[in-house]
Amino acid sequence: MKSRDQQLLEEAYERVLLERVYGNIAVVYHRKKGDPQDSALFTRGVGGANRAGAETSAQIQTEISRAKYGTGLYACYDFDSQLKREMAETYGEYVVKGKLDLSNFFFLDEEAFKIARPRENFVQHLGSLRTTGSPDKPGFKYHSFYKFKQRVKENRQTKVDKKSQIDVSLEIWPALKQQGFAGLMYLNEFDGKVAVIYNRASFLPFQYGYVPVKEIRRLLALPEDEREKAVTWTSKMPDIHSIKRGYDKEYDPDFQKQSARDIINLNTTKQTTVPFLNLDMLKDLTNARFPYLKQCSGEIRLAEYRREPDAAHVGFPGLEEAGSISLSMLEKGSTLDLKSLRTVRRTISITISGSIYLDRLETCGERVRIVSPQSDYDLKEIVSLPKLRTCSEIIIDKALKIDLRSLQSCRGGIHAPECMEIILPTNFKGKKKLGKGCKITLV
Repeated sequence: MKSRDQQLLEEAYERVLLERVYGNIAVVYHRKKGDPQDSALFTRGVGGANRAGAETSAQIQTEISRAKYGTGLYACYDFDSQLKREMAETYGEYVVKGKLDLSNFFFLDEEAFKIARPRENFVQHLGSLRTTGSPDKPGFKYHSFYKFKQRVKENRQTKVDKKSQIDVSLEIWPALKQQGFAGLMYLNEFDGKVAVIYNRASFLPFQYGYVPVKEIRRLLALPEDEREKAVTWTSKMPDIHSIKRGYDKEYDPDFQKQSARDIINLNTTKQTTVPFLNLDMLKDLTNARFPYLKQCSGEIRLAEYRREPDAAHVGFPGLEEAGSISLSMLEKGSTLDLKSLRTVRRTISITISGSIYLDRLETCGERVRIVSPQSDYDLKEIVSLPKLRTCSEIIIDKALKIDLRSLQSCRGGIHAPECMEIILPTNFKGKKKLGKGCKITLV
């Protein structure tokens, strides 16, 4: 028997899933062999079959696959990409449709990038990926991608430069995973517009349809905007809690494993740099401090910390640079110390019921999002970002005061619907969406 809260949650998700939303959400299609009715995609999410052992090895391979961009779920973000005889014969006669959150995706498709992030620069985005390369190959640069892209265009009608394509892909995907990207979007001549999904929580399936080879000719005869509608889609509610759960070590065989002991040993060994930090591996965060850590090239991640009645107290007093930060600390009275942090190359997304310290943050490559849990109606005393100069967007939902006195550039604007006072520089000309009665202090 489902609880009332569970029913309301599922109804809300169903409304969201059945709306076709563009921008930072994409609708994607994944071909699969066998009826998806009991597929692990719906019950456990991407890669879920690896954990339970409830399906055969052949079925598991239809859930995640190892290809040139690493292990993940390979899907297409254009329905017509599925209407090829080779696609149906190779990958299966069923098409699973789902919503994909593009918040932490890397793009090699400029058109898709401009739709998802219209206020950001594609060249700068390409340049944000850091790769180690090898002695004879210094690392991925955006200009090398443009050269590769031009070669593909020139050979599109004859023969694609497969070696260049493989070289680029082998260089990119290890760096993507190490730096905490949720997935990749790129163009491929055989499969079309492809999304590779590394992070299970980014993909929510909600429908599936039977589209065998014999149906493809009939669908292609229809106008382009009627093809998808002509498929008989079966709606199926995914298991939200399983799909949205935190990281488990079997999820991604490519990803470097990180145990609780590895994290605890950071202090013992006085380690100053890590490729990523997954705090989900720690059971107790009542006093988690990492005084020696100065740089995290990838993501610092905590899917959800809720352990009544103990609040989480996490501190990185020496951390100066991070790839991205995604933390969820739901217990009242939690604290997050990032006082030394100066640069975040991609996004900051923090859900916290308590206090956060970001006094020295100067640059964030993409979005800064600091919000309270839905169950927390209290306003934070102050969200202090006095040295922040540039980012693409700022979202802060509840605060008595927000200090942005050094902000120079924020293309997506400031969204603070429940703020009593905001401090801004006199020359700031960006968009502001503030609550009624919010006091603006110019300095």
